[in-house]
Amino acid sequence: MEMLRFAFVLFFSLAISVSASDTSSFHFETARALYSAGQYTAALAQLDQSAGIAESAPDRELFRGLCLAQLDRWTEARAPLAAATAASPLNAEAWYWLGASDYYLHDYDRAMDSLDKAIRLNPRDGDAYRMRGLVHLQRNRWNEGYLDWAKAVQLNPRDVKTLNYIGQLFHEAGRCDQAKLYLEDAVKVDPKHVEALTYLGLCEERLANPERAAQLYQRAIAAGTAAGKPYSWAYLSLAKLWRNSGRSDDARALLDSAAVLAPEPSLLYTLAQIQFEANQTAAAETNLRHALEANPNLNEAHYLLSRVLAAQGRRAESRAELEKFRIAKQTAKPTPKVTVVAR
Repeated sequence: MEMLRFAFVLFFSLAISVSASDTSSFHFETARALYSAGQYTAALAQLDQSAGIAESAPDRELFRGLCLAQLDRWTEARAPLAAATAASPLNAEAWYWLGASDYYLHDYDRAMDSLDKAIRLNPRDGDAYRMRGLVHLQRNRWNEGYLDWAKAVQLNPRDVKTLNYIGQLFHEAGRCDQAKLYLEDAVKVDPKHVEALTYLGLCEERLANPERAAQLYQRAIAAGTAAGKPYSWAYLSLAKLWRNSGRSDDARALLDSAAVLAPEPSLLYTLAQIQFEANQTAAAETNLRHALEANPNLNEAHYLLSRVLAAQGRRAESRAELEKFRIAKQTAKPTPKVTVVAR
């Protein structure tokens, strides 16, 4: 989800103090202070008390929506955020968060409408451009997504999240020279950004620099481990590189450990490939079913599971998985095509 917007918090919460002699909005002011401190659940409890005694607090629903958004409770967040925009239709921040809630609820038309309004009200809101770029990508409007992200970076050249997004977009579009420029900028801003490090490694690998790629993957793994958030794509990318260079045992050991630390579907699929090649069909089936439980649209996992089941003599089940593979392949997202001239 979007990180806490500190400028917004400062605007609404700076210099909050509640005196004993002025308790007309005590619970609401307490909720604002708790929100500013990142204590969103406690803030919600104070907002409930504020509503229960009908305190005068025009921004109560806005803060309720913000708290719920920070807790990733997007379904609950939408109603109070919509109420906040209805009460204050010129509040760009409320429109931004309403657009964000609709994005995470996969209602991209409404998200676009709200984010358009947020940008019209505040054309210097880089976060709104970043979020609208995500909406464009969901509609396969890659050029428009890039242009919104480029605007966000123009407004804030140290916006590491958007620099990483642009780098990933160009990588997926096959434009690794362009991707490197943005990913390198992202790593300059945050040398431990695991996604930027990993995708920069993928670019180096495509550009025939495998040693440099391996170093970047290892940096990403170390950074994720230090932060307590192992990044599966770093493990997966390094394992694939090792496997392609003949270090199959090292690749298998790395994937075995990563499957425990960061069991992402594509990683489990790759581990299942190795297990299937080693005739470990039971283990391969287990990992493939875990992968498909997390991502039923991973078409290559359906295909491999079909082969695993066929090898076990389970022909009917194998045919069923092959049909799922065909369906999933038809619904796979197309490769991004970015035709705009970047820097």
